[in-house]
Amino acid sequence: MNKIQSILDKSTNAIELNLLLLGLRIYLKTEPASHLVEYIYYNRSALRWSVFVELCVIHRVYPAILKVLKSMPTAGIPTETISQLEQQRSLGLRQSLQLATETVRVTELLETNGIRVIVLKGAALALQLYSDIGMRPTRDVDLLVDKSDALKACSLLEQLGYQPHFEVFSSKSTKKQQSFLCKMYHHEEFYGINYSVEIHWDIQRWIDETTDFEKMFFEADKFILSDRIIRGVGATALFDYLATHGASHGWCRLRWLLDIALLVQQHQKNNPPKDTDFSDFAYQALILVHCLLGISVNCKVLQQITAKQADIANKATGYLASYSGDLSATFSREYFIYIDYVLRIYFKRNYLLNFIFIFFSPNSLDFKTVSLPDKMFWLYYPLKPFIWIVRAVKSWRKSVSG
Repeated sequence: MNKIQSILDKSTNAIELNLLLLGLRIYLKTEPASHLVEYIYYNRSALRWSVFVELCVIHRVYPAILKVLKSMPTAGIPTETISQLEQQRSLGLRQSLQLATETVRVTELLETNGIRVIVLKGAALALQLYSDIGMRPTRDVDLLVDKSDALKACSLLEQLGYQPHFEVFSSKSTKKQQSFLCKMYHHEEFYGINYSVEIHWDIQRWIDETTDFEKMFFEADKFILSDRIIRGVGATALFDYLATHGASHGWCRLRWLLDIALLVQQHQKNNPPKDTDFSDFAYQALILVHCLLGISVNCKVLQQITAKQADIANKATGYLASYSGDLSATFSREYFIYIDYVLRIYFKRNYLLNFIFIFFSPNSLDFKTVSLPDKMFWLYYPLKPFIWIVRAVKSWRKSVSG
């Protein structure tokens, strides 16, 4: 755990990232505001405010940072920086309100058709942790449904004009392909003209345990949104869900850690009744909010953290420090840092076997490129490199001709 600060200090944007973390600690009241004034003063010649604003946007914590900076008018913060953050805050608020309206519209459609829905993150989580939709920017609508309702829910989304991305339930897929994709992806992404919606039937992929939807629905918290009741993940399951979700993305956005920090402060999750309640994901979350955001964690819990869990938290910090907001470059250094992290946290098998599993497992694009009958499904694994080359060549030819 002692390595975390040194990892941050070695990053390209160390000065700006440390300022961002300092601002979040002040927002959480785990560090005095005077430290921010001192930090800005001692780093005034090297501090790049444009980079700082960019990091606030990448990590989607600009509402919290803006609130802190505006409360400190004598800290030497450029007015242009405040103006840029206010502009971003205004755009984010408008988008959050629009997505909240879309959340109500989609959930109403699903519920009218007999599908029970839990809102993951988004408006429900903003109300739950921040009591203000505008304090937690979001860019899509995430909904959890029972696995038995997934196909029907996806069909209803298409009736609204949304287009599926993974095409998990495509009529062109064989039963084996659909079953494989349903387990591989755990959700379907839908893109509309203005919004994107994700229909989840499991909390996360690569985890053996299936989501107990009945239990989650029964324990869900209720919120009023646009005069309609929506359900969010209940307080009992919320900590584990947020930890699992943040870990699955390598904690690349500080917003997810801020969510957990607020939850820990509100519900005292750092002092659980049973130590066995903690998963590896939860321990990872506690290490990071303790070291990065100054959240108090029970000493007994810290003593139970293993060297492996601490090492994974260090890797997550390295990924967070290098994250630029885009993983589209498949063979970038950032991408392989993430893959290394995923291999270590999700799988208990041999590292090489994990690598083979991730890179040689077929996906929906492979099924579109080469259609094999279910009896020959196993051929997708050895054919994977060749299928990838075929797609890469087609993509290259298309870009050249275009």
